[in-house]
Amino acid sequence: MTVIHSIVPADQIFPAQPPKTELVNLNGSYLEGIRSKDGLQISRVISTDPAMYLNEKYAPGQSYRG
Repeated sequence: MTVIHSIVPADQIFPAQPPKTELVNLNGSYLEGIRSKDGLQISRVISTDPAMYLNEKYAPGQSYRG
């Protein structure tokens, strides 16, 4: 059992519902992220192509419109 001593309320540390994620198919690879007004905020790349991981426009935190 873990005890957390914090001034931050527990509902901010442990949100009730995790954000809803979306998978986008991109030429056989997948981008996972959260949909926002700017597009898909990328949180994860799922691919067997190493070039996908090296491409900065698919980096976690980037917005993808597609």
